[in-house]
Amino acid sequence: MYKHMPSDYTCPFCLAVKGEEDETNKHVQTKQQDIIYQDDYVTALIATLWWPNNNGHV
Repeated sequence: MYKHMPSDYTCPFCLAVKGEEDETNKHVQTKQQDIIYQDDYVTALIATLWWPNNNGHV
């Protein structure tokens, strides 16, 4: 199976969906508290730190 990501890459969205956080990676900004809705099919999160001067978007 081909994967486009480097072998040491940590996907922040995969962690968020699984309910995990990577405290060792300072570049992963998605936290469990950012999830505003989740069910068996959808995870919606608010991204407040990714864009300057943006209070958040879903």
